Amino acid sequence: MPSKQPSHSNAPNIALCCIAAWFVPGLGHYLFGEKQRGLIVGITLLILFTIGLLIGGIDVVDHREDPLWFAGQVLIGPPSIIVDAIHTHFDSKYPPSPPTPDSPLPDYEVSVGRVNELGTLYCTLAGVLNLLAILDLFGRATTPAPTANDVVPSSDPLQGRIVTRGDHS
Repeated sequence: MPSKQPSHSNAPNIALCCIAAWFVPGLGHYLFGEKQRGLIVGITLLILFTIGLLIGGIDVVDHREDPLWFAGQVLIGPPSIIVDAIHTHFDSKYPPSPPTPDSPLPDYEVSVGRVNELGTLYCTLAGVLNLLAILDLFGRATTPAPTANDVVPSSDPLQGRIVTRGDHS
């Protein structure tokens, strides 16, 4: 069964859709006419990014300490930039220091170990998957929709026939 392709004649500018997909994950597909795909992509990627933040805290998005990881995280769009700005603010206002027995609980602590690694990985995966979704959108927009003339009959005698293990004819 062929997949439903939106009509390319009334689709908005592909560059606008790709930029929108970076600003809000899934918005590009939504604007392109694939509303259900856009909602699924957007909700899934934002949940993945949020889970990464919940696992490791805002310390997992850090352009100064982890520039390579941040390059992947920034692909999710403004959420990563906003979280990095908040993290930078807390780092400058409340520099992490070792706790002392008489000091109160700190306002901000960096995450360490596996917790930090997992949170960083989840947030980066969300960004890289958003890039993949943008490339999918670009491919769908630049590939012409199939027509009835595009169907080529197959010379394969097994096409359309269910072959079981015992069927050797």
